[in-house]
Amino acid sequence: MPPRKDPYWTSAKKWYERDRPLFKKYIPLLRRLTAAGWQPLTHASCDNSNILVERFGPDAGGAMFLTLLNDTADAQIGTVTTDFKALGFKQSAAARELVSGNAATPSGHGWSVSLRPQQAEVLCLSRKPK
Repeated sequence: MPPRKDPYWTSAKKWYERDRPLFKKYIPLLRRLTAAGWQPLTHASCDNSNILVERFGPDAGGAMFLTLLNDTADAQIGTVTTDFKALGFKQSAAARELVSGNAATPSGHGWSVSLRPQQAEVLCLSRKPK
């Protein structure tokens, strides 16, 4: 098989260096998720079926991660709720959006989410400080 010509990796100045801030932002986040481990049962849902939910964790510190994906061509809004007891939380959890860096917006027994077309977000759930 002849060697593959990949212009992305062979043009470091043009492409790789341009994207370095993205690598620095997303690679640590992806490592954190994979270290926590994907879980087949989310114990979470979104009232908007266009927002897909997966769960990772808990990590060594007890944090849980919910990945959210809007895999449509339209903006989507919804409310993500969890089964706190099944996740090992007493009654509630603090949530932070790791991609945007914002605190998640509480809504009833969950959090409001708003995703642009093809956008992903990660909610980090942790025990509320006492």
